[in-house]
Amino acid sequence: MMSDKMAQAASKTCEICVSASGSHYCLECEQYFCENCKGFHKRQRGTKNHQFQSSSDVIPEGKSKCKDHNEDVSFVCNTCNVAVCSSCVTDSHLGHAFSKLLDSISQLKETNTTDLRSKVHEATQNMKQLEEGLKAFDVKVEGIVKAITEEGTKIKTMVDKCISEKIASVKDQSRKERDKLTKLLEDTQKDLKAGRNLDKKIHELNKTRNDGKLLQSLQKLTDYIAKLTVKPIPEFPNIQYTTKSATDNDVKQLFGNYIISEMRTQQTMNRERELPSPKSDYKQEVNPKERGRYLYRCNKCGREERSYSTNILIRHHITLQSQLRLLHGTRVPSTKKAKDAKERLSQTRVPSTKEAKDAKERFKLISQTGNDMAKV
Repeated sequence: MMSDKMAQAASKTCEICVSASGSHYCLECEQYFCENCKGFHKRQRGTKNHQFQSSSDVIPEGKSKCKDHNEDVSFVCNTCNVAVCSSCVTDSHLGHAFSKLLDSISQLKETNTTDLRSKVHEATQNMKQLEEGLKAFDVKVEGIVKAITEEGTKIKTMVDKCISEKIASVKDQSRKERDKLTKLLEDTQKDLKAGRNLDKKIHELNKTRNDGKLLQSLQKLTDYIAKLTVKPIPEFPNIQYTTKSATDNDVKQLFGNYIISEMRTQQTMNRERELPSPKSDYKQEVNPKERGRYLYRCNKCGREERSYSTNILIRHHITLQSQLRLLHGTRVPSTKKAKDAKERLSQTRVPSTKEAKDAKERFKLISQTGNDMAKV
C-alpha cells in the first residue's frame, strides 16, 4: 500500500497549470507544483517563504481539523502546548502565546535531529572508548597472566635447582662416609687374609718334628700373631631426612599479588561524595581528654611537664615556672601577666644538660662548704 501511495504522489500533475508534472509539493499550501509554477509561487510576497519538498519524498496528508470549530489547525498554543485553529486564537486561547504549526514542527524536527545526533555521537564515542578500554584491559590481563606464568616458571626452576643441589650434597657427603667404610672393609679383608695365612702356617708347623727349628718357627709365628690386629667395628654413619609440610598457602606466598579495581560508575562516585568524611587523625591526636592540656617548661633546666592544671610548680624546683599552651588553636589570654610571661620566656635561654649538671654540682659544693663551716 505504501508503494501505491508513493507512485500516486509521483504521478500527480501540477494543480496550478494542470498540465505539467507536479514534481514539487508546497507544505503550507498542500499543493503540487511544477517547476515553473513553483518559481512563480516563490516570487509572490505572501508565499515566498513557503517550503517545498520533492513529491517523491513526501506523502501529503490532509490537515487535522479542530474539534471545536471544524477548521484546519494551523497554529500551536505555546501556553497550552496544543494545536489550534485560527478561531481558537480569538476564542478559548485568547491572550496566549502562539506559533505557526509548520514552524513548530520544523523546529521540533531540527531540535530532535540535533539532540539525537548529539546523543548518537556521544554513544559512538563512548562505544569507541569502551572498546578501547576493553582491549586495554584484556591486554593488561594477558600481561598479568604472563607475569604469573613467568614467575611460576622461575619458581619451578629454583625448585629444580634446589633439588639438584640437595641431591648432589647428599651424594657428596655420603660418598665420603662410604669411602671410609670401604677403606675399613679393605683393611679388614687384609687382616683376615693375613690371619688365614698364619692359620695355614700353624697347620704346617703341626706336621713337623718338635725340635729347635720348630721352636724358632713358633716364636716367629707368635710375633706375627701379636702384630696382627683386628680393628673394631665403628659406629656406622646414619642418614635421615626431615620433610617440611608445605601447604598451598606457603606456595602462594612465593607469588606476587594482583589488584583489580572495580568499575566505578558516575552514580557510585556521586554516592561516595555524599558519605560523611571520617575524623582526622590530627583532631584525635590533640584531644585533651587523652593527653595533658598544658605544657610547662622549667626556665632553669629546660625540663617539660604536662598537666590539666593552669597553676603548677615543677616538682624538682621551687620556683614558679613559665607556662606554655599545648593545644593548637587555643588562644593565649591577652592579659598583661600572660604577655609579660611570654616575653620573659622568649628571652630566657634554656641551659644545656651539661650546664644544669655543673650548676647542680656547684650547689652541692656550696651546701657542703656551708655545713662544714657551721660545724667549725
